Amino acid sequence: MTTTLHKTKDGRYIVKLDASLYTQSACPRRLWYMGGRGLRYDTKSHKMEYGTAFHKALQEYYTTGNTKKSLALALEHYEQPDIHIPENDFRDIGHLAATLQQYFMAYEKLDGLKPDMGDEGPLLEQRFAIPYDTDGERIDVVLCGTVDMIGSFNGIPVLVDHKTTALMQVEKYLEGYQNSPQMMMYTMIHKHLFPDESRGVVINGIFIGRNGKSKFRRSTIITFPDHVLTEFENHLRETAHFFMSGLRRVLDEGAYAEEVFLPNFTCCQTKFGECNFSPVCTTPRADDRETIISSLFSTTNTYDPLMFQT
Repeated sequence: MTTTLHKTKDGRYIVKLDASLYTQSACPRRLWYMGGRGLRYDTKSHKMEYGTAFHKALQEYYTTGNTKKSLALALEHYEQPDIHIPENDFRDIGHLAATLQQYFMAYEKLDGLKPDMGDEGPLLEQRFAIPYDTDGERIDVVLCGTVDMIGSFNGIPVLVDHKTTALMQVEKYLEGYQNSPQMMMYTMIHKHLFPDESRGVVINGIFIGRNGKSKFRRSTIITFPDHVLTEFENHLRETAHFFMSGLRRVLDEGAYAEEVFLPNFTCCQTKFGECNFSPVCTTPRADDRETIISSLFSTTNTYDPLMFQT
């Protein structure tokens, strides 16, 4: 069975485990398709690319304070020819420009967010890749991801994550991150790297509305008790062991991946609709599955969270 996992010169396979892959691991089949085969849609989602464009603008804005350059970087990204914006969708290039300008104006006089300074400048878009686990033979798991900002919120040390959303239930949306695996992972990793330094997480919410009615809100500082982080890490490690065990059966024993990584049918419907892999997963014949995969997905990329939003 084909895998796109990175293979080192000495024959070891590297699994890059981030919060997104961990969240998707509730369905073993989806875990395999994403993490083992690196399947991603060939076409870019304009909704995701809108968020990426906003991230690029905020990185420049919190580095230089130059709003014109920040806006130009965002528009340059969102104007790529392979990003298709449906005619009836309000997230067009003009909406992006207007929302960014509204953001700059909203925090022009008082912005409680401030990045810390490192040796190479502000601590923005900080990527991490930390050896986490191994099967002792040929598979290594690396925890990785990107923290949007390491800095302070109203003078209090925090980690910051920018979130763009079209959901306008502001308080409900922000409260949803109180038990976020992504924020738990960031907190856990920071505690491991800097045990003497305590930082919570702040969500920098960008609520994109129609007709200029966007809103900008920050969450309260999110913290997690030690026992919650311990249980989170225990389950994270259990997930890593499960994935490594299944990969060994596929790589070493020649087992058919779809028989090893079974679907969890409670995951077929997500809050965004039907699972992206349903057309593949529900097809019984292996040859037919490969045909669908080749027509819908990119099949040559390793699952690499460190390359997302680049």
